Amino acid sequence: MTIFDEIRDFGGERYAVHIGARSFSAHALSSLVDALSQSVGKSVQLLCPSVKPPYAVRLNLVTGNSESELVDFAKIETQYSRENGTVFLEVVDSLRLEFVLGVLDKGNLHAFSAINLDLSHLKFQIEASGEQLVCAPGEAKLNPSLCRLNAFDEVKSRHRLDPIEMARVEGMLRYSGLVSAVRSSVATLRAVDLRHLFPGIIFQGRIELEISSDKKQLFVTGSGGATRRPESRCECADVGDGIGPVNPGTIEPRTANDSDQTDVESAPVARIEIGGPSRIKADSVIGSKRLQGEGDNGLFMPVGMAKDLVDGPFPGIRLNFRDEGFVGWKAAAFIDFSFLDFERQPKHGRFFVTLGFRVEINGSLHVDLGKLGKIRVTTFSGGQKRPESNTVKIGFHAMIRAGELFLKPVLEEVSFGDFEVHMPFFRPLGTLFGTKGAVIGFILDKILGQLIAWQIPIRLERELRTYMASAMFPVMDAYYSAQIEGIQKRRGWQGDIRKLAALYNGRKEGGFLFSSGVRGVD
Repeated sequence: MTIFDEIRDFGGERYAVHIGARSFSAHALSSLVDALSQSVGKSVQLLCPSVKPPYAVRLNLVTGNSESELVDFAKIETQYSRENGTVFLEVVDSLRLEFVLGVLDKGNLHAFSAINLDLSHLKFQIEASGEQLVCAPGEAKLNPSLCRLNAFDEVKSRHRLDPIEMARVEGMLRYSGLVSAVRSSVATLRAVDLRHLFPGIIFQGRIELEISSDKKQLFVTGSGGATRRPESRCECADVGDGIGPVNPGTIEPRTANDSDQTDVESAPVARIEIGGPSRIKADSVIGSKRLQGEGDNGLFMPVGMAKDLVDGPFPGIRLNFRDEGFVGWKAAAFIDFSFLDFERQPKHGRFFVTLGFRVEINGSLHVDLGKLGKIRVTTFSGGQKRPESNTVKIGFHAMIRAGELFLKPVLEEVSFGDFEVHMPFFRPLGTLFGTKGAVIGFILDKILGQLIAWQIPIRLERELRTYMASAMFPVMDAYYSAQIEGIQKRRGWQGDIRKLAALYNGRKEGGFLFSSGVRGVD
């Protein structure tokens, strides 16, 4: 089974995260690795003031299971285990630390004994504390051994060393000093902060832990599930760069003569197209296929959660306009959104939501004759037959910016259906407008022209931005993921997190797995 299959079965309909043993081991072993890396080949003088020249010890070599090759600290193999319900991180490899003991004379170490320290069964207990996974001080089996070198007698004679003192120093290092030093290097308490690693979600209830079948991944969720963190804000990018500039609307008046309009109740006076935001293609979308892109750390989002993310509340828009001049008018425009479709694209690790919306306009035109009062010239209305006459398609992509892996909504397309304007009521006023065509022209140019060309598109853009921004949230702090994984120190990583990002979706229905790591990145 893949990570996706296992975390899907573990999480079910809940958010869940996975943390690789590699990340935890780099974090847990950092003190030991630092101490060994910095000590190899260096002589450390022992505190024996009365002895001249002074005693010193040097770590010559660190070998692994092969007992011949130097250990690559970056490749120390670790895995998770579970004993009586408690989760541990175990170091699979055994290490042999080969020290030499001697006297330091003019910067040169004259060795007389070799002390080997075999380190095995190193493991760290992992406990959940709040929204942190705490890695307790390590436990290990340490087996020291000592053998005197062929140069023992020569060094003793040349430097006039006391054999009793030499034995005492050997015993102190073998049974206490080196063992204590190694134990202290794995005794540092370490923790992985889930709030930092996955800033967009919050775990509810008791933290639950499970281990993958290959023992390389730790699955985490809350007994009460997990939800989006209410206060989480995506600092990675403004949603504005996922929606294009406003395009003005257009009006197409009827070309037939007024005399041809015998049925004013049904004949439209114009067909119009409402403007709106244009589509933008963001350049930082992770667009390539990532069927095998399983990173070291990641967030599983079930399909149901993804749908909830975009399933409203949808913006309802009302615009009111009026002019109280000699020729006065008032109009109200309504825009209603509804959910239409949810589409997955597993090969690209993204999903799309399509919203339908309908526009209606109602208004009236009057003439103010002073003491004679206001005389209504006409009423007019415009609308669309179906609730989803217009559609807007929004794609949700995993993107990288400013050290965060986050879900970014991008406007993919906007389409508009037929929109007709009718004038069911008309009162001719002779010289005021002259003809019915003049009234129609005034409505189209002075009233609907402003609504359709500018006011509705601007408001539509604003509401879409608000809706899209509410669905954008940070999935993972990729810098923190790299930090706990040790990439920054181990590989001289310079911050090009795009090279470390992976996105994976299972071939079966179930959800999305957003991961960051170096394994499986295409």
